[in-house]
This record gives sequence, C-alpha cells and structure tokens, in this order.
Amino acid sequence: MRYYNILLISCITLTSLSCTSNPRKDTLRDVDVINKSKQRQAVFIKPKTSEEIKSAYLQYLKQASRNNHSRMEAISRLAQIEFELTDKLIENKNTDSIEFDDDIYNARMDKTINLLKTSLKDYPNEKTNDRILYQLSKAYEQRGTIDKSIDTLLILTQKFPKSPYYVESQFRIGEAAFSKKDYITAEDAYTEVISSKKNDVFFEKSTFKRAWSRYKQGYYLESVDDIATVIKYHNFDKSKKLDKSEKSLFNEYYRTIGLAFAYAGGLAPLRKYTGSNSDKKLNYDIYNSLSKVFTKQERYSDAVAVMEDYILSNKNSLNTPYSTLKL
Repeated sequence: MRYYNILLISCITLTSLSCTSNPRKDTLRDVDVINKSKQRQAVFIKPKTSEEIKSAYLQYLKQASRNNHSRMEAISRLAQIEFELTDKLIENKNTDSIEFDDDIYNARMDKTINLLKTSLKDYPNEKTNDRILYQLSKAYEQRGTIDKSIDTLLILTQKFPKSPYYVESQFRIGEAAFSKKDYITAEDAYTEVISSKKNDVFFEKSTFKRAWSRYKQGYYLESVDDIATVIKYHNFDKSKKLDKSEKSLFNEYYRTIGLAFAYAGGLAPLRKYTGSNSDKKLNYDIYNSLSKVFTKQERYSDAVAVMEDYILSNKNSLNTPYSTLKL
C-alpha cells in the first residue's frame, strides 16, 4: 500500500488554521494523494509522523458520510498504521528508556477492532472485505483473544477462497487446531494449504504438521508419505556439512519418520515401503531412523534386525559399511 505523506504537511495539520480562504471538508484524496504542482513546492518539507497521519485519517472519518465507500479504505489504512504503532510499543517493551503500558496498548487494539467491525457492518458485501477480516483477525490476536481471531479467519476462508490471505489463514487455523489437539480440523486446514496455489511460504511446514496430525490419529503410513514429501522438498545438501539449523531439522524429520514406522509395525511396513520407493537415496536414513527409535526404546534386537535388513537389501550401497558398524 502506497502512502503519500507530503500533502499532509501543508494541509492536514493546519486544518484548524484553514488551508484555503474557503472552508471545506477534507477528502480521502487529500489525505492520500498529492497534486504534482504542490509536490514540487513541498519537496523539502519533513514528512509527517505516523501519529499525525493517523490523526488525519481520524479527522477524515469524523466528517465522511456512511455512503462514502472511501471510509472503508481509510479504516483499513488507519488499522495498518495502528498495527505499526503497536508493534513499536512491543519492540520498546524491554527497553529501559520506555515503559510499556498495557492499558495504552489494549486501548489502541480495542479502537482498531471497533473500527474494523464497523467497516464490516457498514459494508458487508465489499469485495475487499477479506483484507478487513485479515486485519481484524490480527487485531484480535494482538489483543490476546485467539478464539475470536481464528473465528474471523474461518469467515475469511469461507467467504473468500481466492483471497491472497487464504493460504496463511488456513495455516493459522491448522496451527490453532493442532495446539488444541483437534487433529482432524488441523489435518483439513493443512491439506487446504498444501493443495492451494502460491503456498511456497507455508508448504513445507504444513506438510510436516499434517504428518503429525495424521500420526496423532494413528494414520502412520500416511504420516510417512508426508514426511518423505517434506524431506524431498527440502532437499538437504548432504554433500556439504549441514549447519546446526539444517542438522536439527534433518534429525527431526527422520526421527518422525522413524516413529511412524515403529508404530506402524516396524520392519515389515518399512521393508514394503522402501521396496516400492523409487528414490533409493532416502532408504539408508529411513532405516537408520527406525533403528535409532528402537534403540531409544531399548528394543536392541529390533534395532539390529533393521540394519541387518538394510545390508541384505542394499549390498551395493555406499552406506552398507556404515550400517555394518552399527550392528
């Protein structure tokens, strides 16, 4: 969203003194758009602060009629400014110079929530209400009312399945359901993310969390499929030494796949899966992950049997010597 703040310098903050000889009502264009000829004259004037821009929008909302649809745009922009200001409050929370005031913070968010709810009430059929709903959900979250935040995202996904906020909304719905151990709802939400377009930011984590949602429901082999997808998608570069973060993620993915096979029946389903798996590069780490799980569970004979099976099934593998050392 683009903001043109320079016009506010010569007009908005001097409203009480009047910008022209004839008094008139400000329009959203006055707040947000600058005339080129005026821009040349004001080029060296210091831009407005966020608080001054906020005051300008509030002044506009006071005098704008309900049938003026620019009010909705003003509310959305005002909400965005409010988020930026509250973010600064949070950033400064732990500094010695600025004391964080919960009452001020909560009052800011309450005003933002009321503004956004008013916009939805006054303009219930607007095509851009997905943005208002997204902002309202964020405001509820920052206010600490998580259930209301998720309820708002549910409305967004139901009414606006093609919204640019759809994928993130489904992901957050899935995360909230998972934290409540509602694994069926979580799985459904993560599936929506995985099957949606433009899901790159959330695809890997959604697939991993869907694996755990399925695991928690007892769908172990389906969980394995998801983890295998995540591992291939991430494409760990084992030709180089993995850094601490990558190594931690690598271990977590394979630990999960080992647990899934352990509870799915152990060696028998593992042998069947790897036998039909066209990507043999994963087989050693999959076998090793199950062996580690059995070792941790003090099922030592099962752990040995797993690695013995790998050696017999993969005699020409470069990993076979490492497998022998684990016996």
